[in-house]
Amino acid sequence: MKNVRSIFLLASILIMSISCGSDGGNSSDADYDSIANEFCNCMQPLVDINKKIKDLLAEKKQDEVEALFPQARELSIKSQPCVKKLESSLAELTTAQQSKAGETMRDVCPDVAKMVTSAEEREAQ
Repeated sequence: MKNVRSIFLLASILIMSISCGSDGGNSSDADYDSIANEFCNCMQPLVDINKKIKDLLAEKKQDEVEALFPQARELSIKSQPCVKKLESSLAELTTAQQSKAGETMRDVCPDVAKMVTSAEEREAQ
């Protein structure tokens, strides 16, 4: 149960970081590459540790998974400032521009985008 909560926490942070935004922005010259790179750099450590946790869970290495939890929590805490900064950037974009930023993210860092998509799908269920 502790494993599920920690993995859910990591996924929730990812969902939160791309879901916040508004439709009211008029920024027609959004720098999608910058937004995507910033998001990817911020979230890659969480994606990496999440992959380690998933791999270890598949191998039924419970002790090793639990040993990673403190590191996962620390990475989660360290990512919060850059997530908040990214949320601010996304809030200035229209929905269409946020979509374009998401497409760019899928090109720049497909592993991060895949984890975010998986987390969103789990959240929708």
